[in-house]
Amino acid sequence: MTGTIKRFAVSLVVMVLSSGCVLQRQYNATEAYDQGMAEYYSGNYTSADQYFKWALDLKKEYGSAMVGRAQCQLQFAKENFASHNTGAALLNLEEALYWANLAVDGDPGNPRSTQVRVDILKLKGQIERGIKTAQWGVNVQGPNADSLLLMAKTYEDAGSYDEAEVAYKQAIAVAPGNVEVRVKAGRFYEKIGKRDLALIQYEEAWQLDPSNEDVQIKISELGGVPSEGQAQ
Repeated sequence: MTGTIKRFAVSLVVMVLSSGCVLQRQYNATEAYDQGMAEYYSGNYTSADQYFKWALDLKKEYGSAMVGRAQCQLQFAKENFASHNTGAALLNLEEALYWANLAVDGDPGNPRSTQVRVDILKLKGQIERGIKTAQWGVNVQGPNADSLLLMAKTYEDAGSYDEAEVAYKQAIAVAPGNVEVRVKAGRFYEKIGKRDLALIQYEEAWQLDPSNEDVQIKISELGGVPSEGQAQ
């Protein structure tokens, strides 16, 4: 009996949530979006997508919620590709791109919208369009660390290593004190076999964050010897 009651209670909750009525009374758009992000980072993409949908019902031009829906559809596409359900995956990608395009048009300065659009185009195999989107992001959003790292990674994934290296150098120039920039540049240099340059970037990252154990391991692997005395 206990198991039956529990299953009934779960079914009732699902029915209530699916109706949207209760949540739309209890949540404003921002709260619905925040709950969606919590679900997304927990890997509950279906639930997250529903929260983002409710957020958009409450606030039609909510760019962040559009990005959220694009991200969820992208995850659905990955899951369907993994299950060899190609038709469903392609439909997911089309819907993901729809929401990403709306987000980019509504808020061109938001690097998250550019990022998700690039990710979708990569999965669709449209590498050149992904590169153009990343370049557009740098032009519109200005040469900041996020937009330059996105462009660098997009070039890197396309095998355009010379262009990627230029973009990583630009990211370092505009954000020399950014640990993430240094670490990602280090990984890139490792990937293309420039171990000395990778070591320089990891050492710079460690100077900025001496407690970063992953960076210390990388330095040791590349022949460096981090010590407390080096920290500035």
